Amino acid sequence: MGTRPEVVKLAPLVAALRAHAAGFEVRVCLTSQHREMLQQALRWFSVDVDEDLGVMREQQQLSDVLAAILPKASELIAQYRPDAVVVQGDTGSAFACALAGFHDNIPVAHVEAGLRSGARDAPWPEEMYRRLISRIALHHFAPTQKNADLLRAEQVDGQIHVVGNTVIDAVLDMRSRIRADDALLNKIKTELNTHTDRPFMLVTSHRRESHDSGGLDNICRALAALAQQFTQYDLVYAVHLNPRVRETAHRLLSGRDNIVLSPPLDYAHFVYLMSECRLILTDSGGV
Repeated sequence: MGTRPEVVKLAPLVAALRAHAAGFEVRVCLTSQHREMLQQALRWFSVDVDEDLGVMREQQQLSDVLAAILPKASELIAQYRPDAVVVQGDTGSAFACALAGFHDNIPVAHVEAGLRSGARDAPWPEEMYRRLISRIALHHFAPTQKNADLLRAEQVDGQIHVVGNTVIDAVLDMRSRIRADDALLNKIKTELNTHTDRPFMLVTSHRRESHDSGGLDNICRALAALAQQFTQYDLVYAVHLNPRVRETAHRLLSGRDNIVLSPPLDYAHFVYLMSECRLILTDSGGV
């Protein structure tokens, strides 16, 4: 796990495996290129971490992340000699750890396998990472039958299983916990400076391929137009920590009466807002 979405999507699997301790011995390894947001999710899901590669650096490039993870992951694999390396989705950490497993001839299990956009540069670089992981993995856990059919059409090696998506397990679990715990619900409401008594739209937008193409500018201008047209709604935008995203969002959207620019939210707070909003606008596969 290296990013918050990976924690959210793998936490239900970790819990399920650790609940069957007689059959599975689990080691959780963080790569931690998104350390601040990663720690939020770890706390909410009570994931015990065994190893932390700690590769986060300021202004690191994609190649830097892969180059930092690969040798450290290989060292851990040599130390533990696991029966399988489990990776999730389409991040640099997933690809690097899958490649490390392949180098040491350890079977790779891919959670959320078979997602495809059909365009190698959108989402970028995730589309290519997930294609490459599919060539490496021997256990493909596909969310839907469509994903499984795509993998079969690509003639990947190994076994393909249709299992649903762990992100659904995570969001339903968190929603149930919030609804069952009045103290937690009140705490979330108190801490949310983005909470509004008016009907509101919830927004996230951070995709890397939008940064240089002007896509993020266009998204923010569209949000401004929506806010101006639909003044009966507030618009709550949880702004990603990426400096370019923050600069663009604040430059184009700050100072508007019905737009709230929020820092990234804890997972429980975000799930609460998802359950309360009228509409979600996002480029996030996890959301």
